[in-house]
Amino acid sequence: MSNIINELVQDANVLLTTTRKYQTQLTEFGVTADEIRQLETLIGTLESKDAAHKEAQNQKKQKTKAQVDLLLRSQEIIKKVKTAAKAVFYRDEVILKEFHIGTKPPVTVSAALNELIYMQEVATRYASQLQTRGIKSTDLEEITACHSLLANADSEQENAKRSQTTAWNERKATVDDLKAVMFRIRRSAELCFGKDKSTLNEFRSIIRTSRTKKPATPPPAGENP
Repeated sequence: MSNIINELVQDANVLLTTTRKYQTQLTEFGVTADEIRQLETLIGTLESKDAAHKEAQNQKKQKTKAQVDLLLRSQEIIKKVKTAAKAVFYRDEVILKEFHIGTKPPVTVSAALNELIYMQEVATRYASQLQTRGIKSTDLEEITACHSLLANADSEQENAKRSQTTAWNERKATVDDLKAVMFRIRRSAELCFGKDKSTLNEFRSIIRTSRTKKPATPPPAGENP
């Protein structure tokens, strides 16, 4: 779990234990058995949602890496064909222009997909000439394969992004629900134990806030502060 979620789960578990301890007194102030069960259920749900979000993050990273690898592979085959074209048609500016000689390689998936389709058509049209400089039928097949694989990888990466967003939203909703229950229980505790500071302290959050000052670190033995 992330540190923030981990701290919230720990805080909620401590509150759950304390609430059960004082359940009899709190009942008069609206803390029902159902609300306590809801608190327990939300803790478990949050742990599950956080795990699901982490898995979605990992999936997105994997799909993004696969997408990047295929983009690089696509750039390589395009570069190979263009290099051969420069050797074959080095004096023919019209044909060189057809091979997009002098233009920068595609750096986005959409641009690479378009370039692969275009290069497949041009390379096929000049296949016999390119063959004299080492471009084989397997290279033309590689262009087709790259287009198919890259399109599929792009689709999977987009799905992974959506899944991560969904997992994040579901986790956020659970966090909000859990915090709401914890807030209500703590307010009820204030009403129930308003003058009993010792008991109220048991209901306080264990999460350190940005306003909480850290205790000063004592100097090593033998040194003056």
